[in-house]
Amino acid sequence: MAHFCTSFADYQKHLGELLPGERGLLGHAVNGFFAAGGKRAYVVRVLPSNAVKGQSSPVPSRIGGAPPPSSLQFVARGAGIWSTNLRIFIGASTNFLADAFRVDVKWSDNGAIKPLETFDDVRMDPTHEDYVVERMKSSKYVEAVDLFQAALNVPAPPTLIGAQLPALRTKTVANAADVIAIPVGKKFTVSSWDVGLPDVPAVTEVVEFTKANVDSALNPTVLVAANGFYNMTMAQIGAVFDEELSTAFRVAVPSNTSVVIDDAQSTPPTVNVTAPTPPTYDLTGQQLVVTINGVASPPIAVPAAAAATTTSAEIAAALTGAGLGLSVSLGANGAFTVTGVGNASAVPTLAIASTPTAARITTAAGVAGAQGPVISVDRYDYKRLSITEVVTALAPAVLVKNLGFTTVARGYGANSPNNPLVRPTATTASTPVLVAGGTDGSGAITSSDYAGTIIDRTGVHALDGLDVNIVALPGKNDFAHIAVNVAYCDSRGDCFALIDGPGTVERNVEIKPDEARLFIDSLPSRSKNAAMFYPWIQVPDPTGIGRNPTRFVAPSGHVAGIFARTDITRGVWKAPAGIEATVPQAVGLQARVLDSDQDLLNPASLNCLRQFPGVGIVSWGSRTLAPDPEWRYVPVRRMALFLKESLRRGLQWAVFEPNDEELWGRIRINIEAFMMTLFRQGAFQGATPDEAFLVQCDRATNPQENVDAGIVTAKVAFAPLKPAEFVVIEISQKSLLAS
Repeated sequence: MAHFCTSFADYQKHLGELLPGERGLLGHAVNGFFAAGGKRAYVVRVLPSNAVKGQSSPVPSRIGGAPPPSSLQFVARGAGIWSTNLRIFIGASTNFLADAFRVDVKWSDNGAIKPLETFDDVRMDPTHEDYVVERMKSSKYVEAVDLFQAALNVPAPPTLIGAQLPALRTKTVANAADVIAIPVGKKFTVSSWDVGLPDVPAVTEVVEFTKANVDSALNPTVLVAANGFYNMTMAQIGAVFDEELSTAFRVAVPSNTSVVIDDAQSTPPTVNVTAPTPPTYDLTGQQLVVTINGVASPPIAVPAAAAATTTSAEIAAALTGAGLGLSVSLGANGAFTVTGVGNASAVPTLAIASTPTAARITTAAGVAGAQGPVISVDRYDYKRLSITEVVTALAPAVLVKNLGFTTVARGYGANSPNNPLVRPTATTASTPVLVAGGTDGSGAITSSDYAGTIIDRTGVHALDGLDVNIVALPGKNDFAHIAVNVAYCDSRGDCFALIDGPGTVERNVEIKPDEARLFIDSLPSRSKNAAMFYPWIQVPDPTGIGRNPTRFVAPSGHVAGIFARTDITRGVWKAPAGIEATVPQAVGLQARVLDSDQDLLNPASLNCLRQFPGVGIVSWGSRTLAPDPEWRYVPVRRMALFLKESLRRGLQWAVFEPNDEELWGRIRINIEAFMMTLFRQGAFQGATPDEAFLVQCDRATNPQENVDAGIVTAKVAFAPLKPAEFVVIEISQKSLLAS
C-alpha cells in the first residue's frame, strides 16, 4: 500500500526511523525530499514475494451459545512484521449505543499505546452507510473482513433467534459532584423506533425542563440558580422524565450517576393466567398443551387424583416438568405466569386438549357457566404476527379472553445483520485484538517485487490511481530496476522517472566520471519520461558512530524535492537546476565533477550534481534520457505532461456532450483560456499568444468517422522554453582610431 506523507515525521510514524546501510536509502530519500522543498509524497514499502500479511483471530459476536459465531477479522494492509505492533480496541458507539460500535486502531511502541485511527458508529449491516467494512476501507493500517456475512453463504435452514432489544440509551452521566446543571427550558427528545420495520412510525416525545414541569415532578421543588440553571441530582432528573413521559417509556435511576430511559415494550414473552375463585380447576379428563412458535407439545397430564380440584401449583409442576424449557412462577390467589426461556423468542400459548369430550374449565364446584379463569397475554413478539388465541373455548359466557395487543416487531432473523448481537464482542484495555503472523519474508527483494502486479496493487502499482507525477526507486540503479521505473512511467503517461546514477553506500568507493559515462552509454533503452542524476550525495548520518558521522545516499530523493520546490516557486516550465537548485543536507559528493567532466556527461544525458564555491552543492543538469531531440530537456517534457494531464482533467465536462460544432467551440475557448493564463505567467516562448501556442478543435481535427466513433479531438501546440545550458561570452578588443 502507499502511505501518504506530508512531512518526514509522517514517514517515521508509518514506516519507522532511519536505518543504516542500504536499508536506510528510502528513509534518507524521503527526508531529503521534504528538506529540499517537497510537500506531498506517497511512499510504498516493498517486501519479498513470500512476505505475509498479519491478521487477527476471528472476533466473536455477542450472540450467546458455545461457541458464538464469529463477527469480524482484521487483516493488515500490507505484508510485514510491522503489523504485530497494531492493537485494535472495540468499544461502545458514541451516538448509537444499542446498534453500532466503535473501532480504535492503535500502535504499541515499547509499551506505550499511541492512537492512529478511529471508526465510530460503525455497523455490521452491509446495506447501511456506516457498514464497518466500507468505512474501514479508508484505514491506512487494517481492513475489516465480515466473517458473519461470509458464514451466511453456507446454506442453512431458516431459524429465528431472540434479539436483545436495542436499548433506548438516553443516558446522562453525572459530574464529580453528582449534580447536573440543566438550563431552564432545556428540551430532551426521547425516541423509540423499530430498525427492522421502517414503515412503523417512531414513538417520539419531548421532555422540557420548564419551571412548571419541574415543580410538578418534584416535591420539594428545585430552586433556579442565578445563572439560569437547575442544579439537580440524578434522582430529580429521573423524576422529571418519569413525570413527563407516557407509558411508552420507563425511567430508571440505577445509581446516583446515571438516568436510563428504555422502551416500555421490552417485556419477555409470557402467558399470564388469573385463577378463578376458589383458586382450583376442574381438569377431569383434560390435558394441557403448550404451543411454542406454532409447534404444539405432546399432551401434558395433570395429577389424576386431583383432576377436579387441580391447583396452580400442580399445573405449574406439570408444565415445568414437561421439558419444554418453560419457567412457571406462582402469584397470589392461584395466578401463575408461563415464560419461554429455552428460546428467547418462544411465545408459549396455553391450551386445554380434550381427551374424549369438549374442553371444559370450571370452578371447583363444577357448575357450568360459572366464571372461568381469565387468561391474558402479555407478550413481546419477535415477528410481525397477529396474537394467537391462547385457550380453546368453552361457552363464550364461561371463558373471558383478554388477548392483549398486536406488538411492533423488534426481533431479528438469525441472518440479520441488524441484530445488535451480531456486533463484535467489546474489548478491554488489557485485552485488545492483536494482529499477528505478519512476516517480512526471506530472500532478496528483486525487481519483480518492485514491479508488482496490477491486480494486487503491489510494487509500483500501489501508485495506480494516485495523483503522482514523479516516481523514484532510491538506490535501485541496476538495469532491471531502472527498467521497472521507466516502464511504469511510460505506461501511465503522466509520470516522470528519476533514476539514480552509478553510486554506492560504501564509503571508500568512488565512481569516476569516466565510469559513469560507460554506465549510461550501456543503458539497454532510453525514455523521454526519465532523467538520471550523478553522483551520490554525502549527508549526516544519525545512525552512525563517532563524531559527526556521515554516509552516502542516492540523489533521487533530494532531486525530487528540488523538482517540487521549483514547480511551486517558478513553474514546471523552469528547469530544476542552477544555482537556485541547492541540495539541502548535502555536505559532499561521492565523486568530484569538473567542467571537463560536465562537457562529456551532459551530452550523454547524465545530469550532474556539482559543488561550487560560495554556492554549495547544486543540481547542474536538466536533460532527459530521450533519444529524440524534441524531448531533450526535462522542463519541456514535464511541461507537455503537465499540459496533457491538466487539459484531461479540465475537459471532463465534455464527456457525453453532443459531438458537434458547438462542443468544439466550447472546447477551444476552454483550452485557449488555460493556455493564455500560462502565457501570462511566462510558460512559453513567443512575444504574442499566436507565437506561443496554437489550439485547434474543428471539423479538420474531428472528421465524421471520429464523430461516429464517439471521439472528439483537440490539437494543442506550444513553444516551449528551453534552458540555457551554456553561457557563451565572446570578448574582443576594440581599437581607438584617430580621427
